[in-house]
Formats: sequence, structure tokens, C-alpha cells
Amino acid sequence: MGKIQSPYFYSRIFEADSTFRFGREPILRRMPDGSLFCLIYTGGEKEPSDENVVAGVRSLDGGKTWSAPTLLFHSATHAVWGSELFTEGPVPFAVISTFHAATHYMELNALRSFTTDGGKTWSAPESLHGVPSCMSIREGKVLSDGSWLFPVYWEEEHPTAETEGRVSATQEIRSWGRACSGAIRSEDGGRSFTLSTAVEYDDPKSSAWEPAVTELEDGHLRMFLRRDRCGALFSSDSFDYGRTWSKPVREMIPNPGAKVSIHKFEGLQVLFTNVCSPGEFHRRRLEAWISDDLCRTWKKKLRIAEVADPKESAINVTYPHGFACPEEECFYLALDSYRFFSLLKIPFSEFRIKADL
Repeated sequence: MGKIQSPYFYSRIFEADSTFRFGREPILRRMPDGSLFCLIYTGGEKEPSDENVVAGVRSLDGGKTWSAPTLLFHSATHAVWGSELFTEGPVPFAVISTFHAATHYMELNALRSFTTDGGKTWSAPESLHGVPSCMSIREGKVLSDGSWLFPVYWEEEHPTAETEGRVSATQEIRSWGRACSGAIRSEDGGRSFTLSTAVEYDDPKSSAWEPAVTELEDGHLRMFLRRDRCGALFSSDSFDYGRTWSKPVREMIPNPGAKVSIHKFEGLQVLFTNVCSPGEFHRRRLEAWISDDLCRTWKKKLRIAEVADPKESAINVTYPHGFACPEEECFYLALDSYRFFSLLKIPFSEFRIKADL
């Protein structure tokens, strides 16, 4: 396994080469035909870049081996980024966004594309009916009332000349606005969507982005929010299936400013998050925090993966994405280390909280 350590390592999903020179944000799902499929944000030397494209890899043997990357979505003039692969409906679809890299995600245009053959071919990308396209659409969930919910974020409140100083005509436009989070919902199986209210800011100068959502009880949702340079996660609650959201509060969960993923199974809430020491903002350690009391307390913490050499600054273990597999009693988890992705298979028994005797 080399540069990262994990007791659950299973296989290498992707490794950068001369064609696909880096990889970010794996999106891992099982397709209806039983194959595993992973989206890869790649193309060019880094992100964001107008050379960015979306590629995909498949596994037909439960993740033991993976295909070579195949180019899925690209543009001659725009960056292309894949942020979700939803397989809970009748036909799986990928969510992709196009944007000009010079604006650093300011001009996101979210689209979706369907596949009926396990990811071999994809339909022409189209917009989602009923909601604006200028947002990043994240990991979707089917709620207890049957509705679909996808947490989202977007840029807002870009500075004016009066508040931030005048911008030179030759200055490169960057994303100076703050990120704002909310959710989109569908009550008709994805034919149309509605946008929730935004999560209200507790600090007008702070961003809250890369949201992840779980349902605690029927209609009661919790959204975990990334905050940069503050050392902890924030959260917001909804009591109406994601239509409105509470003012965010700071959680006692350390986080260096990185995407998290949360899943509900076997009566547990399992949060995959990077952790760090106070004042440090690296992504070199990933843990699973487990709760059996609706995220009020976290009774168990698992070391999932970490960078083998603590002095290594170019390698990370971050951007967890995956799914619970009750048939195998394990969790499939993809991890991003920038130039390679790893697949971990974690037995459900590792997450279970033993009752006090």
C-alpha cells in the first residue's frame, strides 16, 4: 500500500499516469448490474483548470481489479467536474458541472447524465428541472418520506468596489465570494426539484460548504458543513425534510477544512472525517466517528487511514465517498490521495458499539 496506511486496504482504484495526470474527489457507487463504478475529477495538471475532465473506472469483481480510466465528459472551453453519482432511482445518473477555471468555481453550471448500462455509455447532459444550475450538487439521500434530497452549495455576495477595492481590468477574476449551503429536493422521482432556504450564516465573513446530510429521525435532518481555518465542523438541522435549515452551530468534531461523508445503517450514524490537532489543518488522518444516539455523542472512533510518513506533505487521505453494502456486511469507501485513489472494505462489525455489561 506504500504511502498510506490502513487496516482495511483492499485495492487501488486509480493511479495517475501520463494521460490522466492527477485525480480528485472519487465518487463511488454500485451499479444495478452489480459492477462498481467510480467517477474521477482529472485532466490537466491540477484543479481548477480548463483542461479538467471527468473520467470513470469500473470493477467487475467487487473492487479487486479496476479498468483503465475512460474519458466520460469534457469540454473544449470549460473545466468539467463530477460531484455525484446517484443510483437510488430507476436509472442511475451522474451530476457534473462546467465552469471557467479562471473564475474558480464562480460559474458552475450543474447538469446530469444518465446511464442504462452500468456506466459504459451516458446520455447527453441536461439541466435539473425547477432549480438554478449555478451550484455544486453533493451526495444524495432517499428520505423516509420517499423524497430525494441533495445538499448543495454555491457562491454569493461577491465584493463590490466600495467594500473590497476596485478590481483592475487586467486582474484575474477569482472566487472572492463566500460559499453558501442548502439543499434541493425531489418528490417525483427526480423529474423536478425545489431549492430549500439557505443555511443562515452565523458569521457574515465565513463560508459553509461541501455539505453532507443524514436523516436522524423521520423529517429531522442534520447537515454537516465544512469551514476552513477554524479546526472544526459546523452543523445545521432541518425538521421539515430539508425545506428549511437552522442557524449553524460549531460541533466538537475536529476537521481541517475538508469534505466529510455521513451514512446511516444498522441504527448507527457513521461520519467519515479528516481529523487534526488544534491549529493544524492537514488532511493526513481519516477517522470514522460512530453515534447510536442521533449524533448527540460519538461513542466510538476508528482510525480508517493515515499517511505513512508524517513528514510527507504531498500525500493526503481525504474526500471519503462510498456506500454501505448490507449483503456483504461491509462498507465500501474510496479515498483521495491526489495522485491515486484507494478502495477500503470495512466490516460492519468494526462500527458496532458494544453495549455496557
